[in-house]
Amino acid sequence: MSWLAERKNRQGKTSSWLYRYKDKYGIEHQRSTKEKDKKAALRIKKHWDAYFLLNGCLPEEKEEIKRTPEEYEIEKQIERFLLHKSAEIRESTIERYQAHFKAIKSFLNKKKVYFFEQLNTSLMNDYKFERLKSGTSYKTVFEDLAVFRALIKSLVEEEIIERDPVKKWPEIQKKIPKHPETLGPYSDEEVIQILSYAKENMPYFYPIAMVAFYAGLRAGEIRDLKAKDIDFNNGILTVFNRKSVRDAGTAYRKILMHPDLIVVLKQKCKLCLPEALVFASEQNRWREWAASDMAKICKELNIQYRRFHGCRHTFATKLANSGIGLPKVQAALGHTNLATTQRYVKSNMLDKNDLDKINFG
Repeated sequence: MSWLAERKNRQGKTSSWLYRYKDKYGIEHQRSTKEKDKKAALRIKKHWDAYFLLNGCLPEEKEEIKRTPEEYEIEKQIERFLLHKSAEIRESTIERYQAHFKAIKSFLNKKKVYFFEQLNTSLMNDYKFERLKSGTSYKTVFEDLAVFRALIKSLVEEEIIERDPVKKWPEIQKKIPKHPETLGPYSDEEVIQILSYAKENMPYFYPIAMVAFYAGLRAGEIRDLKAKDIDFNNGILTVFNRKSVRDAGTAYRKILMHPDLIVVLKQKCKLCLPEALVFASEQNRWREWAASDMAKICKELNIQYRRFHGCRHTFATKLANSGIGLPKVQAALGHTNLATTQRYVKSNMLDKNDLDKINFG
């Protein structure tokens, strides 16, 4: 806990602002910011708060360098940004942020850019060019810049820096996928083949594929599924919306289970305690376990691999093509935005039954 206290001279005018704080024992300490202007003192306070949060103490007097707000070190603010974010988002997302910032820091260090006031539009355009030239995907470069821009935006909002030093950020055009067939759903025939092969040759993966195709769960949601989340009496599956949660109302979604899925999960949960993970045996495998197994099956069956996430697209499309309204599909998928659901549903394609209806007499 910290705050500012005003120090006045004999004439009653402000001579400086004091930074006061309590240590872990509750003992109060103070240090002069050496600033008469409160706004400047507040900036120093935020800088010291961040330093205290990272290091457990204030910087030594000899370490303190009086800088303008734009001159705060980029690397220190990245560390602070990640520390704050770690309390809000999951560990895997933090790891992704760290990878983006690592690429940015490597480039800036090579250019000898250490402070925010050194940033400009030309520098960010150079970053974009070098990353794309090295073979990095458009999506990754876009995410690099988006994360870095989010950091700068948060610093402006906190009044740590006065403005965004980059007047115009580089634009990253979306590229058309080389293999658009890799996106979207699997066909009914492909689903039957995949499930049959898994049941016979990969029995450990068969229930995972069933949950993906018949309930539309993400790989992470399947991994974290617990026995207590399955209500066999009412045939309902309760899923935590880790990715799309916005508030208490959207934290969980309930999915009515297909009879075939109930049979498979009953067998799987026969000996499980309520708090036990349904797929506990898969926890120690490589983090891309589901995608790896799906890719192996598709290769063996000579089926175009559409990612493990394609199972979720298949579930959504099957619901929509069965006459179920998009709002219900949205609820089953746990989307907060109907537009996201519409991107999942590939129901605008003609199938054989549609063609059979065309008759010119």
